[in-house]
Amino acid sequence: MTLEQIINNIPVINEDQNYWFIRTDGGDNYDVFRDNNFVAIGWDYLDNRHLPVMFQENQALRQRIVEKENAIYKAEDNPRRLNDGGAGDKATITKIINTVKRFSDLRKNDIVVIPSSDTKNLSFGYIQDESVYIDANDDRCERVKRRRVKWVAHKSMSELDDAFLDIKTRHGTITNLENLSIQINRVVNKTFIKGEKIHHVLNVEMNGDIPTKHLNELNRTHDELVEFIINEFNFDIEGDTNSYLAVNVQSPGFLDLYRNKQYLKAIALVVLLSSCTNEEHKNKIDESDLIMPSEQSFQILQQKVDSFNKSKDLLNVR
Repeated sequence: MTLEQIINNIPVINEDQNYWFIRTDGGDNYDVFRDNNFVAIGWDYLDNRHLPVMFQENQALRQRIVEKENAIYKAEDNPRRLNDGGAGDKATITKIINTVKRFSDLRKNDIVVIPSSDTKNLSFGYIQDESVYIDANDDRCERVKRRRVKWVAHKSMSELDDAFLDIKTRHGTITNLENLSIQINRVVNKTFIKGEKIHHVLNVEMNGDIPTKHLNELNRTHDELVEFIINEFNFDIEGDTNSYLAVNVQSPGFLDLYRNKQYLKAIALVVLLSSCTNEEHKNKIDESDLIMPSEQSFQILQQKVDSFNKSKDLLNVR
């Protein structure tokens, strides 16, 4: 891979990127969704024909919901029956309509997160289609109203930032996860730009207690490598020149090393050089249309790449 290819593959996260949590019927459909690349919700008696009138005062639609829900919950004493037409029933009907509409409104490339039983594991993926599709012939899942998903990460809750514990309090079928956007992006992307910052995320797979000196060493060697690249190749940086570190090392966990997005080229070069052998460094630099000032500078660069890689090995970074 070349420097240009790495730069082109670094996603820029738009401010209007959406993040959604979709329940899996208590985990019953988690494996089905994950293994077959889709998500689905219930209320299959409401299909795309009903969407245009969902937010209108449509008594026929509301009556259809009452009839269908009561056909499911037949016992007269079932608390989920819609009997009296009071405020509680109206709220339930509105909630159903809102959920189906929200599922239909998911956009291509929205990020979705689904939980396993007891929320022990989470899977992260991207919506792949523009609209709901119906699959009534798949006996692996009774939910026929579906969206296609490309799954990109599967994590146990113990690997994730404590902020994800908030998910355990979510009760709606589909809820917005905008408050976890930065944490989600750290899971689904190794390197990304959001707002004015470029993030370089390292997954720490070391088990047991994490020595502080190892964290400090990794942060130091990363900073020194970035600064050396900036100076030797005369990359122009304006504005904020500080480096920042977000840490969640729960054995395993992550490190997020982030800076002003003007460091894009330098961070991309760190990714490139730290992922290939010393013998490949010179060719990679030549392919990137960069010129080392001297052989001595090249040797120092290799030493700094080696130091960074050794500090990653101390934490079993992958």
